[in-house]
Formats: sequence, C-alpha cells, structure tokens
Amino acid sequence: MSEQKYTVSYGKPPQQTRFQKGRSGNPNGRPRKSKNTATIVRTILDEEVLVTKNGEQRKMSSREAMLTRVANKGLAGDIKAVTLLIPGIGELEPALAELQRENEAKRQEQFRILRAMTLDERQQYINMLRAARKRADETEATKKKPDPSRL
Repeated sequence: MSEQKYTVSYGKPPQQTRFQKGRSGNPNGRPRKSKNTATIVRTILDEEVLVTKNGEQRKMSSREAMLTRVANKGLAGDIKAVTLLIPGIGELEPALAELQRENEAKRQEQFRILRAMTLDERQQYINMLRAARKRADETEATKKKPDPSRL
C-alpha cells in the first residue's frame, strides 16, 4: 500500500495532535452533576425551617422566613429593609394583576350562571353555600392547635 503524504495546513492539524476517538476534548472540565451558584441558592432558599410566630411554631421556607423578617424590620422603621422589599414588590405586580384578571373573569362567570337560574335555584344555591361555609367554620373551630412544647 502506498502512503499518501499528509500536508498540515489551516483546518488540517497534525494527526498526532488531533482529538483521539473516545476521549473528551476537555478531560478536566466540569464534573458531572456539579451545581451552579443559582441552583445552590435556590436549594437553600427552598429549605424548610421551623419558625416561632406568636408563640406557635410552624414550618416555612427559608425564603419566606427571610422576607418576613425584612418586612418586620421595615415596619419597625428600618429604611434599608424597605428599600430591599420595594424592588421585589415591583416584580410581583404583573402576577397580581394577572390574578385580579382571573378572579374578575371567575366572578363574571358566576354572575352569568346566577342570572340564568330561577329564583328557587338561586335560593337552593345560596343555602348550599351557607351550609358549606358553616361546615368549614365548624371544622376550623374543632381543629386542635398544636402544643408548642410538644413540637
């Protein structure tokens, strides 16, 4: 067999320096399943912590606990805390507006349904809602509050 002469030129590196088959071009690169900073922060903020509020312990995310603490400092007159919360409120406004639109659409749908009912059907519907509300109130009243010393 005759050997063909291989010429090294632009786009044709020497054969011995090319990537070898089955071997990564960056063997010391990022390890598998390593987490970036945003993922680590998100994990930490989503961790559940026990918080005592009004003498009662409850679980909440670290994010919620931190925001509650900053809000309380703002209510106490800490201006820095208020400036931390205000940009966050701006981010929530579009979501709140969307919720208001959804609630308004649901309310309009409920009014449309009520207008289509006869008087007897309306009264039955109102009685059904009152009974459901009464059951919910009774259930809430009978719930035992956990003893903080046993948590």
